[in-house]
Amino acid sequence: MDKIVLQDVVSASPKLPIREEPKQSFLSRERREERRFDTQQSLEYKISKHGGMNKWLVIVGIVVIVAGILMFVNLNDKAVVTITPKSIIAKVDSNLIAYKEPADGSHLLAFRIIELSGEESTNVPASGSKYAERKAGGKISVTNSGGENVRIIANSRFKSSEGKIFRSTSAFSVGPSKTVVVNVVADEPGADYNIGPSTFTIPGLVGGPLSSVLTSKSGEAMSGGYKGDMKIVSDTDLARAKTSLEGSLTQKLLDQVSGALDENSVFFGDAYSTSFALSENEAGAEDPVDTQGVLLEGRIYAVVFDKRSLAGVIAKRELADFGEDTVDFSNWSDLSVTLNSYDNLKGKKEISLRISGDAKFVWVVDTDKIAHDLVGISKDSYKTVFLNHTAVYQAEVEIKPFWRTTFPSEVDKISLNIVPS
Repeated sequence: MDKIVLQDVVSASPKLPIREEPKQSFLSRERREERRFDTQQSLEYKISKHGGMNKWLVIVGIVVIVAGILMFVNLNDKAVVTITPKSIIAKVDSNLIAYKEPADGSHLLAFRIIELSGEESTNVPASGSKYAERKAGGKISVTNSGGENVRIIANSRFKSSEGKIFRSTSAFSVGPSKTVVVNVVADEPGADYNIGPSTFTIPGLVGGPLSSVLTSKSGEAMSGGYKGDMKIVSDTDLARAKTSLEGSLTQKLLDQVSGALDENSVFFGDAYSTSFALSENEAGAEDPVDTQGVLLEGRIYAVVFDKRSLAGVIAKRELADFGEDTVDFSNWSDLSVTLNSYDNLKGKKEISLRISGDAKFVWVVDTDKIAHDLVGISKDSYKTVFLNHTAVYQAEVEIKPFWRTTFPSEVDKISLNIVPS
């Protein structure tokens, strides 16, 4: 009975796995050498494999950098063209007619007038004298206390409380309950009329209904009345001052004309006329000053031409086989112009002129057209482009980067420089 129970107990218990100790292998020296060789070979393979990959990465990186540089350079390509225009020096002597308002499309030579004004002043010794008479003058306030408008004619008399007669310089009207200020001048010259503020009557209204309606008075003294010798500038000193002022004012006006020109206009130094007006401040005999102010007012009328129009007209007259090219002069200041008349330039509709001198004709290069003609063409064929532009005497081309064989495909990347011939 006990034996069976034991068996039952044993059979009901799970069997646990038996843990075995790791087996210790013995390797001979030859085997150990073989294993070490295999391990070293495996390590060398791994190093070789990764080293090859790094090498290819470096090569790819270099290729990418070089490609990027080339792309950047190509995107920033440009061409610089240096052009020397055609030119020729010729002695010219042309008689021309220019019109102020030529008809549209007539190809006639046109001109315009620049009109400017200015003034110059100076003080001149008052070394002379002359007898002079002046009438005093001033202002009077006239008040209408009535109910109707009153009109006073010019030259009406106003009598001061001292009995001095003054006259109105113009007609005027005074409305009901209104006051107006009128200018008056003494009836006679002399210092006796330099009176202080006063009340006035109107003799022409005395005895009539308006005599009590209108009242007049001056708030300030009358002045300027004089009779006797007066200090003046002598005729000799005045003529000398006028000549000096005309010279300085003329130069000032000429400078103003030059400043008013645009780059396409030309003004010749002799193609103008001037007008002057001289005035002087007279001093009375009682005035202690020893000099008088002299003022010169002047006006200039300058004849101005369009440069290329004028150069083209002269070229057709003076140059053989000249076509329809556009030309200019590089030495305008070396040419002289003479007008057949300098009177009333402002009102002239046409003028005759003579132009002479050694003129340097310079052909005008159409840089815009050339730049568009060069876009994208072969570097070797650019000369054919310039053969179609007769204004070009010589051209030098530089294309960047140097290995490019064509001009840039964008006109903005083509620069044209014009150098003097």
